[in-house]
Amino acid sequence: MALADEVGFPHKGFTDFVDNKVDPTTARCTPAVWFPNPERALGPGFFARMRIPAAAKYPALLIPRSRTRLGPIAEICLCGQRGEEGGVPSSENRSAD
Repeated sequence: MALADEVGFPHKGFTDFVDNKVDPTTARCTPAVWFPNPERALGPGFFARMRIPAAAKYPALLIPRSRTRLGPIAEICLCGQRGEEGGVPSSENRSAD
């Protein structure tokens, strides 16, 4: 991270969380980051530039939104064959696609 008048990225920190929503008009997302601040050089409202490295490619399962349902606390996906643990419990939960 660098403050407005600094060159390069002299402040090293770590990313705690990155919001999974991206603003479609700016292509930006909101991160929560932590930086050591022993000299108290960083303060609320400061403008800063950040470079956050992306994760390397890794195998992942992409589930279409049409296959998820809204549960009591989060979206859920039922996978597997009917009758198996995690299988689709009824035809009402199946999507047309």
